[in-house]
Amino acid sequence: MKDRLIITLPIAPYSKMSVGKMTTPILGESLAKSMNCKFVMSVNMLSTYQQRESDGFFKLMKEYDINPDLYWVDKDHINELIDKVYYLINNGYIKEEEKNILICDCGKVEINKENLNTINYDDSLITFFDNKYYCKCCGKECKLVSKKVLVFNSGMVDKTNMKFYPNFINRDKITFDNTVGVNDIIISRDRNTGIIIEINNNQYNLDVDFLWEIYLSLFEEKEKIVMCCNRQLYQLYMVGMLEKCFKNDSNTVCLATPYLEYSNRQDELLNRKISLKIYSLLVLKWAKKDNIFDESLLKYINSMNVEKKQLLYEIILSEIEKEENIVEDLRKVLTKNYNFQNASMELKRRRKNG
Repeated sequence: MKDRLIITLPIAPYSKMSVGKMTTPILGESLAKSMNCKFVMSVNMLSTYQQRESDGFFKLMKEYDINPDLYWVDKDHINELIDKVYYLINNGYIKEEEKNILICDCGKVEINKENLNTINYDDSLITFFDNKYYCKCCGKECKLVSKKVLVFNSGMVDKTNMKFYPNFINRDKITFDNTVGVNDIIISRDRNTGIIIEINNNQYNLDVDFLWEIYLSLFEEKEKIVMCCNRQLYQLYMVGMLEKCFKNDSNTVCLATPYLEYSNRQDELLNRKISLKIYSLLVLKWAKKDNIFDESLLKYINSMNVEKKQLLYEIILSEIEKEENIVEDLRKVLTKNYNFQNASMELKRRRKNG
């Protein structure tokens, strides 16, 4: 289906196998096969704080036979993304304003004072005690300064048709709508980010996260599923919201996968390509945000020979018939195809019938 695309949120590259980290690449590749569409693995190399290396990541994906149709690396598209930033400026989404800003010595905290009442301190780099704000990274007290900054006016964006899956994630979407979705978001930084934006003859260092968050605007497919772990809901919301600035009629589903808790037993899946893929697809329980390690599923997979595993994997990836509704297609694949009971019953039926 050339009009559909499965794409990951840009992934910070890693080089060691972890069941939790491998879930998104495995699920993305599998969804593309089940829905007969293109799979793009996005890679996040843009970072102000650290030099990232991608060779180990690409090697790991190859070792586990994960083969996207395209690797999209953000640093290779900087000029295209900057062009999109100027589109946002020219259409009034980004503006230059004088704001009261809380900043810290290390530069990691730069927050609009107006937005302090919407902060989730558990997920933020800032903490509050003794009536003062402190940076969790450098430990220094944040200072209030007044200066000109670039802000993104999120209140201009029509968010009514943003789609999230599973459905309960829409509760988080409503929370974001009433916080992030109504705020002026500061997108320039004091520190040198390497990305310079000029407006009204003034130059600003653009936040690199904001730059890559507009990446969906570079893809032309009519229907998209953009995916990440549910620990990245803020970034997922930003990506979905920013796409609406360019294509308000976009039909994109923001897919938040369950978080898989770590277990020492995951090492049993090292260097076992098909076992890891089967486990990753069948372990996910889409009614919960957090999933525990499933020892019974691992035991079931370990009991099978290679031929039986291959047949089970083919059953799981059975292609579906396309419906008019992309959310319904996604729900069908995740809850019916990638379902342990359904897959194991079909495996028994096929082996019985020879």
